[in-house]
Amino acid sequence: MNNMNKAQSNYNTSPTVARYALLSLCGLLFVAIACTVTGFVSSMFDDTDPFWHLATGDLIREKGGIPLTDSWSFTAGSYRWLNISWLWDIGFSYLHEHSGWHAAFAVNAMIIALIIVLIFANCALQSGSIAMALVTTASLLPLLSLNLRPLQITDLMNSWWILLLLGITTQKLSHRWLVLLPLSMLLWVNMHGGFIVGGMLIAVFFAEALYTRNKSLARALFLTGIVTFLAILCNPYGVNIAEAVIRPFNDASSGLIVEWRPFNASAHELMLKGYIIVFLFAAPYMCTESLRTVRLLSYLWLFFGLTSTRHFSIFAVISAPVTACGLRQYMPTSALGFLTLCAKRYNERPPAYIAAAACLATLLWLPTSSAAGVYQDQNPYIPDLNPEIAYIDKNVDNPRLLTDFNLAAILEYTTRGRIPVFVDPRTETAFPPQILHDYSTIVVGMPGWEGILDHYGVGGILISNTNAPLIDRFINKKGWRDAFTGPNAHLFLRVH
Repeated sequence: MNNMNKAQSNYNTSPTVARYALLSLCGLLFVAIACTVTGFVSSMFDDTDPFWHLATGDLIREKGGIPLTDSWSFTAGSYRWLNISWLWDIGFSYLHEHSGWHAAFAVNAMIIALIIVLIFANCALQSGSIAMALVTTASLLPLLSLNLRPLQITDLMNSWWILLLLGITTQKLSHRWLVLLPLSMLLWVNMHGGFIVGGMLIAVFFAEALYTRNKSLARALFLTGIVTFLAILCNPYGVNIAEAVIRPFNDASSGLIVEWRPFNASAHELMLKGYIIVFLFAAPYMCTESLRTVRLLSYLWLFFGLTSTRHFSIFAVISAPVTACGLRQYMPTSALGFLTLCAKRYNERPPAYIAAAACLATLLWLPTSSAAGVYQDQNPYIPDLNPEIAYIDKNVDNPRLLTDFNLAAILEYTTRGRIPVFVDPRTETAFPPQILHDYSTIVVGMPGWEGILDHYGVGGILISNTNAPLIDRFINKKGWRDAFTGPNAHLFLRVH
């Protein structure tokens, strides 16, 4: 008990972060991170999702509306395609058309940089220590994704909402700032299904306001919640947006997508996700009343992350200020505190203005062709399926191919439905669960898989050259012939 009182005393006497110094440092971090991450092309393409997002954006812009059903597969039929990320897809398509891949990389890098800067600022403001904010932010970086995907919007909105809500509950900001939540929700709900986290945040902070009998804050959050709910309904699917969010949680998706699987507590993964240990070490000693509810929410999202690794980035964003405050108790007078003292010493406006100008210059320059020249106009590595496609076009009439899950997205990007696929990474948002179960049965080789191929009239199998087990199964299989081997895929066709 004495230790906790001492920790509380240490926190209460900790210095307040200097405003202009923090703005200067945030600006410099944004410029440095955005310009650095833009060059991490390979890390932005850890999966093939960008290809179907780009093809979707092109399709929406070409048709002048959001498609109701899928036209790239021969299995989805009339099943309703609920594309939550339609607005992201349109933006991605526009950037790619006018400025190539580089612009998409640059915008994605700037979003990532803004996420990190907002996390850092929140940690600094809540802990009162720039040093602890730097330590916390650096430790959680491996939990953040660099992928060019709309998940970045959820991480951005989470970091922004947590910063605002904590600023309001600690009376650093007035209640009028709450108007930004429903306004930003208009973008969030049309870009990624993670918008449900926003509703959870408002509900949790509202419950805390009721518990602490802060009537004015509770009233403001209640009204904000109502307006935010109305903002959520401002999407092409109305109340059916809830169905679109729930669909991917089907068991079939978790079997096909690695990030939906539970956390693998191997030595390698524990090293990459060492922030979890830092959080568990620091969180119990976090003793600020304003963060107690956020701490409980952090434990909840840690549990979600352990059951599905996709959620670790949300856990990192929410828990960051809790971790920073907890670490502050362990090192209140450490040498790292020198950074905070320096920030207070150089708390002047000119550096903050210079940093703001540098941020603006980065925003305007980084997506341009001039910047692309500096980065040597980097393009992602796209497996070349043109030889395989050329063979199919010439030798296969009305192809019904069971395509490797990830190759399907590239095939859609390349042929735009000319060669239809069986399934692709859109999973339940575009395909009935039974289709995904059937695909898994075929790939794993469970009993009855051959009957499923007959049921769908599959006449060929296009398999990635890296999928040796499935290739071995078909090489000498009766009724099938090894028709073509390309640079990236194997094509087997039925023998009639």
